[in-house]
Amino acid sequence: MNGIDLDANLALQDSEFAALDLNNARISGQVNLLRSKVTGDLMMNGLHARSLFMLGGQFAQVDLAAANVSDLNLYGAKVTGNLGINSGRVGERLLMDKGRFADVDLTALRVGQHLSMRSAHFAKVDLNSAHVGGSLLLMQSEVGGNLICFGLEVGLHLVMNAATFGGSIGCQSAKIRSNVYLNHSEFKKGIDLTGAEIGGELVLEGVEGMALKLQNAKIGILPNLAEAWPSKLELNGLTYRSVVAADNFEEWFRKIDHYAPQPYEQLASVVQSQGNSTLATAIRYAGRERERSEATFGEWVWLTALKLVIGYGYYPLRAVLWVIGLVLAGAVVLRVSGEGPRNGMPFGLTYSFDMLLPIIKLRDSHHQIDLKNWARYYFYGHKIMGWVLASFLLAGLSGLTK
Repeated sequence: MNGIDLDANLALQDSEFAALDLNNARISGQVNLLRSKVTGDLMMNGLHARSLFMLGGQFAQVDLAAANVSDLNLYGAKVTGNLGINSGRVGERLLMDKGRFADVDLTALRVGQHLSMRSAHFAKVDLNSAHVGGSLLLMQSEVGGNLICFGLEVGLHLVMNAATFGGSIGCQSAKIRSNVYLNHSEFKKGIDLTGAEIGGELVLEGVEGMALKLQNAKIGILPNLAEAWPSKLELNGLTYRSVVAADNFEEWFRKIDHYAPQPYEQLASVVQSQGNSTLATAIRYAGRERERSEATFGEWVWLTALKLVIGYGYYPLRAVLWVIGLVLAGAVVLRVSGEGPRNGMPFGLTYSFDMLLPIIKLRDSHHQIDLKNWARYYFYGHKIMGWVLASFLLAGLSGLTK
């Protein structure tokens, strides 16, 4: 029946064939293979039909490459070999619920409405460059091998709740217009969403123990950071519009292998735009702490100084505590050494303050005093500390240390 042109339905239900050739057939009505069995090749490459019903059928190899049908129904079907619908066109719905399939090739497939693969079993699924106008449903299904979905486009939701995935999931550069649901699924390997775009929320309730790559991805809404995120995250370049709750950000960032500034700044910017500037500052500060913990010795010394003196520039008032402490220390030195009373300074607070801050000069006479013995050398360091404090404070206030 290769290349037949039939202006009617083609009824082949409840039949058994050694092989069946419908390549390039044009059938204006339905092709009905309900509960049929094909032990050899079922060839339907380039088939054009209104609907194709294969419910409950048993097939060895199915070739539907470049087929064009309005509805394709494989509900409860079993395909022991390859099922290829690559470059096919399904105008409305493609149903594969409760079926059992080996390798499924849906590369460059276009489905006008929904692609439903619920409660089904697959050895491997290839959805590279596929386009689904509605939702893609994979809940309660099992994929024993890899799920490949590079460049996949879904017009509504991608739903993979309560499913089991034995291989990796590679959806790099995928575009999901609405939400992605991964609730309570088992992922034995990682999910790669590098460069993906998710217009709605990424929902991860009850997902743990696997790696999730989100480098350079764009997501509308991140879930609560206190929820059970995967144990390993790659977030560099990830951007998003909002986050449900970010209070548990430290635990979230601990899932990253190494420090990178962008994830911290992205979260801080989003939190600040949501009106919580205090939490945003804490996130930025935590980022510098992570950087310091992974720094080389020289960088660690510098970052430690920034932390102690001005809180990396996020808490510049720490410098005031240093000023108070050094002023008091200078006064004690003057008292203990006897240089304070000898020069008419019973307390020495104003002198200590005047010597500490290089941009302030309280009294000219303070600068004419010639201290003796070890107090002189202490105040050399006192002045140097003043310059250091002033430099750090100006750098912090100008944003150079952030």
